[in-house]
Amino acid sequence: MSEATSTTRERWLAERRKGIGGSDAAAAVGLSRWKTPLQLYLEKRGELADEGETDAMRWGTMLEPIVRQEFCNRTGLSVEIVPSIQRHARHSFAIASLDGIIPEINSIYEGKTSQNHDGWGEPGSADIPDEYALQVQHYMAVMNLPRAEVAVLFGVRDLRLYTVFADAELQEMLLDREAEFWRRVLEGDPPEPV
Repeated sequence: MSEATSTTRERWLAERRKGIGGSDAAAAVGLSRWKTPLQLYLEKRGELADEGETDAMRWGTMLEPIVRQEFCNRTGLSVEIVPSIQRHARHSFAIASLDGIIPEINSIYEGKTSQNHDGWGEPGSADIPDEYALQVQHYMAVMNLPRAEVAVLFGVRDLRLYTVFADAELQEMLLDREAEFWRRVLEGDPPEPV
């Protein structure tokens, strides 16, 4: 990683520590396969060292523009990049670092890569893994948008598209639980280890 890339990543991580983002949502409510609430708490408090990018993260970042372009090619829609972290109008702890916005249909765009189809349903459905469902619901709540389009590239040749609609009840429950988690972060009240 170059020095400029390292500095940019450090700045981005510092900004992400100032709130709960979409990729934090599942961990904040105890539903992540990859991170416990305590690990997320320690990250947000700056008490857990950044482990750096994994190979999967690096490949996902490198493939992101390709997945986005193929989504545009297949759908005829455009994706506008949102360069800065966004904040919820009422819940300042709720932030979003978006892959993009689709202005023609007033939608979030989220691009993914995956090695397997575990947890992914039929293309065109809203049947996506829980972590990603919570991520896009969080984003829709922050941005006050009614839907999210999720493009996922499996391996290197199987792109599938999913549409998830906003669920106001789920978003309210999610934001309530995130608010409680954020209170813990601010007050230094760690969640129980899992």
